[in-house]
Amino acid sequence: MGLLEFQADAELLQEAQTNIIHLNQEIEHWERQELLSPAYEQNPVYLTSNPAAGV
Repeated sequence: MGLLEFQADAELLQEAQTNIIHLNQEIEHWERQELLSPAYEQNPVYLTSNPAAGV
């Protein structure tokens, strides 16, 4: 493997890592938007609280 091939591989790796980070950010944003969408707002939420013994 020549030096030029190694540099190209390093550049491709860096580009792939950057793309993965960007994709993860987009997925997280999409998930938040989905959870806040009207489809989820119509479902009731029940919250209960029980005292913990020994805490």
